[in-house]
Amino acid sequence: MGERPLIFAHRGMSRAAPENTLPAFARAIELGVDGVEFDVRLTADKVAVVVHNDELIAHTTTYDFVSRTPWRALQTVDVGATFAPQFMGTRIPTLHEVLECLAPSNLRMNIEIKAQPYWHFGLENLVIQAVQDFRLEDRVVISSFSPLVMLRLRFLASHISRALLVSSRAFFFLNIKLFGRLARVDSLHPLVDIMDHDLVDLAHEHHWRIVPWTVNTREEMERLLSLGVNGIITDEPQLALSVVAGYNYGH
Repeated sequence: MGERPLIFAHRGMSRAAPENTLPAFARAIELGVDGVEFDVRLTADKVAVVVHNDELIAHTTTYDFVSRTPWRALQTVDVGATFAPQFMGTRIPTLHEVLECLAPSNLRMNIEIKAQPYWHFGLENLVIQAVQDFRLEDRVVISSFSPLVMLRLRFLASHISRALLVSSRAFFFLNIKLFGRLARVDSLHPLVDIMDHDLVDLAHEHHWRIVPWTVNTREEMERLLSLGVNGIITDEPQLALSVVAGYNYGH
């Protein structure tokens, strides 16, 4: 019998509540998924906040950027009203608030460090410190598309799991082998569209776990289970839990 893949709710329960917010994470805890995936950025005054896009217009009716806005001003931004009336007043949470929400549960956390403007170095240190403050080292994997972020994490906190995100097949295997080995990553997180047997074989050859994103249909979930993935990041965690529960890992 093979190992059951882990199900990660992408940006929390992002179909039931505004993505990357405390209500989205609370609903993920209620559902009983294995973990959540969320994104971290820096404000202008270098507060680590959980939000996907730098452009606030992606989440609100506010025309500005997270990286150019101090935390005090960011607290006035409503990210819930455009999702549904009942979420009016929902705010962008800090990383500390999210970890405080998730720490009492058993959920694992995939923290994606987003690419920052060149003057915004230092996010890795804040993420590591927050993870250590809550003693969550064994429940966290830190991911990024940036090989430089992966390298910095290797030297700053080699005891915390690291995952390299990939979305393109351009120079694909060369880049993965080079950066994966240099950063000594533990996992590979590829876009679902580029998943195939060769990629799974490459990951397993290097003893990397492989967890694709963002997997939202039954057909894709079943295909990935047949390839032997270690986890799935999805906007449809309830469906994924059902598919995984009914899958025969022994065939």
